[in-house]
Amino acid sequence: MRTSHLLRSSLLAVAVAGAWACDDGGGQDPFVPDATGAGGAGGATPDMGAGGTGGAGGMGGAGGAGGAGGAGGAGGMGGAGGAGGAGGMGGEGGMGGAGGTGGMGGDATPEAVAVAEVGDDTYLAWAAGDALRLARVDASGELVRTDGALWVAADTLDGPVAGVDTITASGAPFAGYATADGPTQLRFLDSLIEAPLSLGLVGPPQLAATAQGGADAVLAVAQAPDGGLAWQVVQVRADGTTTLGDVIRDASGLPAPDDVAGFGGGFVLRFGGPGQCVQIAADGQGPASFPCVLATGSVVTDSQRARLLFREVVDVDGTDVDTWGVLPLFGAQGAEAYTVGIANDDAHLASGAEAAVVFDPLLEPGDAVRLGFVGFDSLYEGPLVDAWAWPTARAAFRRGDTGYVLAFGDDGAPLLETVALTARDFEGPAWGIEADAGCVPSAEVCNGADDDCDGAPDNGLCCPSSNQALFSQRLIPTTFATGGETLSFEPDQFLIADVENQDAWRVAMRYTHEGQTHWTGRVVYTSDDTRNAPVERMPNFGDRVSGAAPEPWAVDAVEGIALRAVGGYTLLLGRDAEGHVTASWTYYVARNAENLGNGAPKDPEDLDALHACGDLDGDGTIDPAPPGAPASWPVLAIDTIDHTDQAASALVICPRKALRLYPQRDAETGEPRANVEIPLVTLDADNNRTPLDVPAAWATIRRVDGDVIPVIYGYHRAGTWEVMGGNFVAGNSNRLQLTRPSAFTDVPATEAELGAPIFSHPNPVGPYLQITDEGRSARVRVRGVDGAWSWQPVVAGQLDRLAYNPTQSRLVAAREVGDTTEFYMLDLSDKDDLNLWTTRPVLTVTAPERLWDLSLGARLGQFQLGGYRDILAVFTRDAEGAWRVVSHGVDCRGN
Repeated sequence: MRTSHLLRSSLLAVAVAGAWACDDGGGQDPFVPDATGAGGAGGATPDMGAGGTGGAGGMGGAGGAGGAGGAGGAGGMGGAGGAGGAGGMGGEGGMGGAGGTGGMGGDATPEAVAVAEVGDDTYLAWAAGDALRLARVDASGELVRTDGALWVAADTLDGPVAGVDTITASGAPFAGYATADGPTQLRFLDSLIEAPLSLGLVGPPQLAATAQGGADAVLAVAQAPDGGLAWQVVQVRADGTTTLGDVIRDASGLPAPDDVAGFGGGFVLRFGGPGQCVQIAADGQGPASFPCVLATGSVVTDSQRARLLFREVVDVDGTDVDTWGVLPLFGAQGAEAYTVGIANDDAHLASGAEAAVVFDPLLEPGDAVRLGFVGFDSLYEGPLVDAWAWPTARAAFRRGDTGYVLAFGDDGAPLLETVALTARDFEGPAWGIEADAGCVPSAEVCNGADDDCDGAPDNGLCCPSSNQALFSQRLIPTTFATGGETLSFEPDQFLIADVENQDAWRVAMRYTHEGQTHWTGRVVYTSDDTRNAPVERMPNFGDRVSGAAPEPWAVDAVEGIALRAVGGYTLLLGRDAEGHVTASWTYYVARNAENLGNGAPKDPEDLDALHACGDLDGDGTIDPAPPGAPASWPVLAIDTIDHTDQAASALVICPRKALRLYPQRDAETGEPRANVEIPLVTLDADNNRTPLDVPAAWATIRRVDGDVIPVIYGYHRAGTWEVMGGNFVAGNSNRLQLTRPSAFTDVPATEAELGAPIFSHPNPVGPYLQITDEGRSARVRVRGVDGAWSWQPVVAGQLDRLAYNPTQSRLVAAREVGDTTEFYMLDLSDKDDLNLWTTRPVLTVTAPERLWDLSLGARLGQFQLGGYRDILAVFTRDAEGAWRVVSHGVDCRGN
């Protein structure tokens, strides 16, 4: 954090230390503190003599004043202005003395112009080459002149100023500006003595302000130094002090917003393309997303409510006409837009609190146009004119019933013209649009309230009232039997596995008894009609069922990594007391090894000892996880790849190899069935397969129907990231058919781009999903109509955890809010109609303790209970300490 104090004085009356020259040499510019731009004043001459010539103005500076002539002598000629500078004034001559001529040179008409209004003053800022220039219009509506200058050069940068924005905060005007890739500057416009604030951003910013306690918060949105959208909050107090907040970089890959505005103690970023808004708190934290108008336009706000001035093609007497219209920014679905007039390409002018536009009246003949000022609840119109008279106009603002148009002369000097205005009379509320003044929009949550101010509570991408299905809610018995005694336990860990036909969950729970780690299993059915037993113990898994029951097959793990149902077997992948990865198999149905046609389960296997899963260098010891490694390291991915009796198996991907694990012993010999090792490979320059000489950092598996299982993995080699993708053929070949996916051949090989897990899509040309930021952000790589691939962010507010169902292309995101977990869901299955914004939770769970996991669910087209796809299991513990599991099915399609 950094604090600065800004001194206040008049914009065009800055006191500068040092004497001005009294000859015709270069003196010091009274408007630029570093004195690099102005000519000196001409020297005084004797009676009847000519005044001295003013010095030449520097770049952007004003020429010096001509010297005072004697009686009848001609005043000195004003110095030549620099680029865009005004010539010096002629000296005050005696009888008949003439003023000096203006300096030569000038600027092209600027494109980047911004307006800030403070009390009775209006501040104008614009870019002119590599300079930021400023002017002020006083309470009388006149451009302020001080010693002949209409503007000052506030700053000269190292390159062309790429953009300018202004804002008023705590009664003070500010301008934000920068070159295209230079540091973002924020300058207080009432003083040019103190240097501008240098923010931690790059490039020209978009600015917004909102009240926060005893200070106003200014939000600057630009780029992070290392790329990507970022923002920074500056606290501005009434005494002129400022405090810079931390730079917050967007982790989801948001593009630059169309608009930034302050609302009710926070900020909103509007993205017109997808029709979404993102809310950011006054301290910069966020974002949370919610829908807004999908249109091209600009926000008009009273700092609490908002409307959008937008362009839309409408039918007027059978002709499609491009018009300006007004809609509520939030909840515009079904609202009727108020049409202002036909859009004119001449001007959508920079303005202060209102939007200033030039438009053609809808029903007026000919090419007549008028100037309009669109406020939140008002519209002021100028008179009809045959043609727009100010082609160099770049800004306009309104005071009462007078409009002011800022244009620029051939010499680059600002020109101010006035236009008489008339307030438009409305029948009923302004714009014909009802607005709830007390509604401050935020992301919709399932609370019965209209959080996003669209007139409908709890509506959204997946409506909980119609899509949420609670298949079962049953107490999980947290007891076990030992020595004829039943004892209760506190679970240390839950793991779940979905069953192939999607009618049940298998649940493994870890607990500690007398200092030893134990496991117990439960089966949670998703319908009361299934076997009439909603919850029962998982046979042969972990602890005894009763004192008289046969010993179960062993489970060797002090920590679980994953649980999978593999046909009739259950696989618990975990770590033993020495940190080795172990595979423990049990059989689900049979109470003993008799009559097991598929073969009895193997004893627990040490995958590190047998297959060097975590021993990357082969020295016999487990290597530590590298930075950024998944929590399951060294297991990068695991899934069931075959449920059939004889081929039941799971695929485990480790940093050096993939392992196909078989669960059973040979039914005749009793020998364990050998697992299959498949080394990970890469492709050389000639596209030949070569062993991967570095460990993979991440991998993903997507379960599909049949023997072909898509696999993707990424690794860091020779300073760059590479991605390999393809299929694991599960038949008799046990082969990885790999290539470099075309979607990633042109991606910058940086950790930010490829160093996080990437999932493939069921459709061969569908989007790839990447989960980043340690599981808290996501984005998809999509193919455009031109065939080019690009990243697009997935936005679901400020998240704590993401999980992906690759079978159904469903992304579930969770956000913790106190004792509540909000679940958002995004459907990625339709590659041609992606909505990458999740705006409302499909499920809200409130409990003192909450755990959840995601099922892979049934394959598309397979058995689906009640028309739902059951993919989410939430474990909660109530106030009495009882754990429950609720199995949820949500279908986002068609909504």
